[in-house]
Amino acid sequence: MDDIHMLSSSNNLHLSSITKRMQFKIEQEANYIINQNREEDEDKLHNAPIKVFDEKKAIYQYIRGDYRFNLSGMQSREPSDLMISYCSSDKKLCLIIYNKLKESKMYRISFDEANDHESNPIAMADSVGRSSIILVCFSNKYRQLNASRLEAEFAKKRKRKIIPIRVERYYEPTGGWLLSIIDDRECVDFTQGNFIYAYNRLIEHIDIAIDDD
Repeated sequence: MDDIHMLSSSNNLHLSSITKRMQFKIEQEANYIINQNREEDEDKLHNAPIKVFDEKKAIYQYIRGDYRFNLSGMQSREPSDLMISYCSSDKKLCLIIYNKLKESKMYRISFDEANDHESNPIAMADSVGRSSIILVCFSNKYRQLNASRLEAEFAKKRKRKIIPIRVERYYEPTGGWLLSIIDDRECVDFTQGNFIYAYNRLIEHIDIAIDDD
């Protein structure tokens, strides 16, 4: 273990990134999940929605506790938190998807444009923790990248909703860790040449995921 700590401080960036991911997996991941779950439970407790009573309704709703909501007093839906998980080889298409989602102003989106997650697993874990839905942009390169595996598996352990997005034409995982992440989920295919159609399908999947909360 001391060797891992020493290597994580290496001037060799590639070696340092590998050892930081190992260190996170072995020493930090379990506690990180526990702490993030605790923080989320506390947030839910403190930010519980306030029930708005409609005084025009029958008095029994107050006596029996049969509460009814005044829909006109409900706020509009808050922007949902998304994270795009991708590998740098697929950045061009993933960046287009990110910018299109950003234009809608319906989502707060975590997009690691500088690829910091590959060398900083703590930053990755924080991004997953802040997001309720993870868009997994998968390809053969994504499958081969250990950083992608750590990110996707951490999202699954955090019980985040996962929407698979194909960004390499005809690529279909046939086994291993990526298939276990995608499982039997329907993927959104951005490789067929019709971006608007694929984007609309993605929005449909996101809306379904939000409504399932």
